[in-house]
Amino acid sequence: MGTRRSGLFSGPMRHDAPPGARPVRTRPPRRPPDPRLVSDAAPSSLLRELRAKPMPPLPKGPYPVPVSTFDWLLGPESPAVRYVALRDLLGRPEKDIDLRKARRALLTDPLLRDALPLLRQALHPGWSSEDLERRYEGALWLSLFLLESGGDADVPEMQKTRDVLLARWERTFVEIERGERPEVDPAVFSISLRVLCGLGMAGDPRVASALEFAASERIGSPSSPEASLTAATQDLLLFASVPAASRTTLVQKAMEFATERLLQTAFTEERLKNLPDFRFPAAGEFDVLEVLLGLARAGVHRRPALNLALRTVHAKADHRSRWKAGPPLPDPTRFPLEPAGEFSRWVTLRALIVMQHFFGLTIR
Repeated sequence: MGTRRSGLFSGPMRHDAPPGARPVRTRPPRRPPDPRLVSDAAPSSLLRELRAKPMPPLPKGPYPVPVSTFDWLLGPESPAVRYVALRDLLGRPEKDIDLRKARRALLTDPLLRDALPLLRQALHPGWSSEDLERRYEGALWLSLFLLESGGDADVPEMQKTRDVLLARWERTFVEIERGERPEVDPAVFSISLRVLCGLGMAGDPRVASALEFAASERIGSPSSPEASLTAATQDLLLFASVPAASRTTLVQKAMEFATERLLQTAFTEERLKNLPDFRFPAAGEFDVLEVLLGLARAGVHRRPALNLALRTVHAKADHRSRWKAGPPLPDPTRFPLEPAGEFSRWVTLRALIVMQHFFGLTIR
């Protein structure tokens, strides 16, 4: 018996209905799926993105950087980045004419221009320790941001911050001189000392004694890796900010202690997996790039324990050796930072300082 195809259905027509009844069209029986055939609705382009990409290998020689990236960092759009790049990445001496010009233009940078008025407000007469240490808004945090952005003791607001911090910790300094063990917030105290050292106060007897106290606390800190990871990073940055000629034996030992703690705990596969992009400023939050920066400032040489972290940093760079800004800080700041997800001059500069220390740089 023949078959006909019509409309949406096709199959044999039934003729066993009563006379005069309209023939009923029936669907053909479904065939069982062929187990050899696998269908996937996702487009191939999406599948390529979802597949885990192998991490690129580290360079065997100096880290390659296009000249366009150097031009981007040294351009006029961000005078602070230009100044820090000339000073810390290219190693220009203090008398270098380009460095001196960049230093004069420093305060025209949008970051410093917006943050300095806030710092002046935070240093108002009648300040309290809560005002100074209010996260991301207090004078301590603002001065740390400015210090990392190239600000120094020549900036009037930073000079006042130095005097205020010395007054804030005056009682603690006295207790340390007496051989007592003061009750302080270790993180806040460490960052305060780091700002004071960055403002040229490492040789001050009060600060020097406080550094000895912080070093003894670091060596005697609890051994819990997670509990001490962020604290070890901040202490490493503190001790590395002390000029090498001013580091006592105890400070040097504490810096080495913090280094070993971080090498053992900071760069595990689990921690580095699915790592977000890096922040600037990190502002006391744990950040793998900042840990590496602290190790570089401490003069740590490249070793196998660093390879996975360095590969992770390398994998986040684009083909022009530029890095994107990571997620914003947990609490908002009152001045704008580089937008998350966009290429960041500050993050790129810090990453290249790390790569320069561990690999050296070459222009391609």
